[in-house]
Amino acid sequence: MRWKKIVATAAVMGALSAALFGASPANASGTVVKAGVPTPYCQTHVFNNAANDGALPNQTLWCQFQDGPAEAHGYTGPIDGVMGVNSWKGMQTFLQSHGYTGPIDGVPGTNTYRAMQKWAADAGHYGGPQDGVMGVNSWNGVALTVKIQYFGL
Repeated sequence: MRWKKIVATAAVMGALSAALFGASPANASGTVVKAGVPTPYCQTHVFNNAANDGALPNQTLWCQFQDGPAEAHGYTGPIDGVMGVNSWKGMQTFLQSHGYTGPIDGVPGTNTYRAMQKWAADAGHYGGPQDGVMGVNSWNGVALTVKIQYFGL
């Protein structure tokens, strides 16, 4: 039983030292990622056509969200293509200018998706219903919109 206390104490001390001394988190591959710095995957894929990287949404689109509208509206986490709560908070803050009226809670839902559809429609890249149900056309419209507005493609 004593070894369990030692392991638990070591884990707490490791987390505390990381918080105090600014250690960077690691992504799933174990690579250290730093806030605002794209991972190698995002560096090589952010300018790709997201629709050609597999079914949307995909990691390339998430890289584009993080490196574009989310970062421009308060997201300060890693550009790693993994949409967490803080990535979505940045997106929701951005989407307020496109009709998003829900809470900035980092949990995407119908209101978040409806605002994403409106954003793509306002840009002329989506002509479907703005109902908060993301289908293929919704994702393609949003992917094209983020690429053009944030990456000049």
